[in-house]
Amino acid sequence: MSNIFFPDSLILNESSYQLTKAEIEDLIPYDFVGKKDFVEFYLKYNGVIFPNGAFYFRDKFYDVSQNDYNMLDVGAFLSLVGDSNESTIFSLWDSIKNNASVQDFANKHIPFSLDSSGNFFWIEISSGKIFYLPMESPEDVCLVAPTFQDFYSNIQADFKKY
Repeated sequence: MSNIFFPDSLILNESSYQLTKAEIEDLIPYDFVGKKDFVEFYLKYNGVIFPNGAFYFRDKFYDVSQNDYNMLDVGAFLSLVGDSNESTIFSLWDSIKNNASVQDFANKHIPFSLDSSGNFFWIEISSGKIFYLPMESPEDVCLVAPTFQDFYSNIQADFKKY
């Protein structure tokens, strides 16, 4: 299968569990900017792992100071549905909502991806904007991309070359 959402240089392992558009709409009933792109992505990929790593750079869309997060690694996109041994968006989301330090944030955002350290990328339900939340320092939450499509379409296989 071709990587229709990612550059061909990016190595990925796809979930074998496929979903229909109706199933995705039922699972994610929220209406947010970019939801159409989210649904199209999950029709193709119900979860993706990047075994050789993947990277996203915030300065594609935002001014980033020297002390801010810029290069973020992307380890995987979470599955909506999987087998009983697989962590899904919902199983992780439910456990995160029990964490008092991020509970308010988690009630307004949907986790969909994570880095190699277990920090999450989130869609803000009210706006469709993408945020990065470092779980050990939630006060450092930062805006990553204007939309879901802006996020996934700018993931790359290599470190940025200046």
